[in-house]
Amino acid sequence: MIFAYTMAIIVDFLLFAFVAIIYSIVKTKQWQYIGVITQLLLMTIAHGLFYLGLLGIVGQGVTWGLYLGFYLVLSLIFMMIRRLFPFFIERGLGLEHELKNSKFIDVSSLILLAIFIPIEIFFNTPIGAALALALLLIHSIRVSD
Repeated sequence: MIFAYTMAIIVDFLLFAFVAIIYSIVKTKQWQYIGVITQLLLMTIAHGLFYLGLLGIVGQGVTWGLYLGFYLVLSLIFMMIRRLFPFFIERGLGLEHELKNSKFIDVSSLILLAIFIPIEIFFNTPIGAALALALLLIHSIRVSD
């Protein structure tokens, strides 16, 4: 019984954080941060799946929750790399102009990741491995530019 209360507290905290952050984004009209909100909502779903699996309600819930959480953290790292790499390169090399990210790389990595995550978690087919290889190539191009 205490486990169910713990689960409810953690999932409720994530939901309240989601509401508080989305309220701030809407109030200040900072629409560029809506991706973080989506990831927080998906993280809440991952936590819910994990706990529902522990309770025996969802058969594969523990596995799905853990993998979804892992890939969401990985996607946050990708998001940070997208912003931090150009910043540190500019500062490290003392460049006068601002480096820009490739729109093609940004969009293609986002689309591939959005396709990769459900295929890898729920179906685990060779298509997931091919998508992971494509993501590796895209992010290798990002690092090499």
